[in-house]
Amino acid sequence: MTNGSARIRFEVIGEAWQLFTSNAGTWIGAMLAYFVLILISAFIPYIAVVPMVLAPDSSAGFVMFLVAIGGTVVISLVVQSLLMGGMFRLALKQIRGLPTSAGEVFQSFDLVPRFIVASLIIGILAAIGYLFCVIPGLIVVGTTFLLIRSWRTPRSRLWMRSPAVSRS
Repeated sequence: MTNGSARIRFEVIGEAWQLFTSNAGTWIGAMLAYFVLILISAFIPYIAVVPMVLAPDSSAGFVMFLVAIGGTVVISLVVQSLLMGGMFRLALKQIRGLPTSAGEVFQSFDLVPRFIVASLIIGILAAIGYLFCVIPGLIVVGTTFLLIRSWRTPRSRLWMRSPAVSRS
């Protein structure tokens, strides 16, 4: 900081690119593993519940579908926390100049509880933020809809009585 104001360094983008290109194979492998495991963890509960949804008793199918959605959230949260912790560790090791490998993405079991708590806090705060953004947005849309409807009243058609409008 200089004179109490923050200084923006755009060269960090170049530094980050150099770090990536110096170890691109590791990062590409880690990201592929991350995306594949996230996709698998998101779809396993749905695949397991398909036979139950197709069962003749529709109430049991619906309950199992809700269980599958809850299971997806829990499984995805745990898997994503594990993998994200590994990605952070991988990045920190590379910044410190230590040797890295894509397998390190899976070596962060000790961080999972912290990431789960952090993810829950962030999710709750994001939901509150969306609530304060969406509800005022709906109010604006509702009031402007009423405003547009008021323009359709006969009083608003005074322009049609203008002598410039020809009647045929």
